[in-house]
Amino acid sequence: TRLGEGKASSFKHSAWVKPSPTLYITNIPPPDNALATLEATLQQQDGFEPPMRTAKGGAVAFGDFKDVQSATNAMHKLSGLQFDDWSGEGLRISYDKDDNTEKRAKKAEQEAFEKASRLCPRLLCNICGTFCVKLSKPLEKLPRRGTDSSHVIDEARYLVELRAK
Repeated sequence: TRLGEGKASSFKHSAWVKPSPTLYITNIPPPDNALATLEATLQQQDGFEPPMRTAKGGAVAFGDFKDVQSATNAMHKLSGLQFDDWSGEGLRISYDKDDNTEKRAKKAEQEAFEKASRLCPRLLCNICGTFCVKLSKPLEKLPRRGTDSSHVIDEARYLVELRAK
């Protein structure tokens, strides 16, 4: 599938949809490789954050951008874009009505936490061998107390999980 020149789209953007860094893309042609072509086209746009998400069996796609300005530029550039082997009116693009900025930030924060948790050292009880503490850094890298050189575990900064009976 090749893309033809974009033309002014007859799709009217709803005035009530608040500008968003996520674009809502419809009128995607049916060929199987159309989604791959669309994603490759989005990846050429400044500020695009892969991957492109799809819904409704590929009839709808969502493209996330780093900011509203990047999304706006891509929307203006790609609205009405034609696929050469399809006689439709071209892509319909508007801002996504659901502001996913907070959702994306929370998801990124959660993924970072989960990744850090997988890499965190787990300390076991010397007596019974059960798990008791998970830290955000190796114990050797934590500060030491000046009086007896014991490791200091600042709960707010280094404690990920504590299991105490």
